Amino acid sequence: MSFYICYFDNLYIVLKPLLLFISVVKNINFFKSSLFYLI
Repeated sequence: MSFYICYFDNLYIVLKPLLLFISVVKNINFFKSSLFYLI
C-alpha cells in the first residue's frame, strides 16, 4: 500500500510542473488572442 502512495506522490510531483506549464501556455494563447481582438 505504501508503495502506491509513494508512486502517486512521485507522479504528482512530475505532473504538477507539467500542468503548470500547460496552464501558462493556455494563458499565453488567450492573451495573444485577446490582444489580436483589441488591435
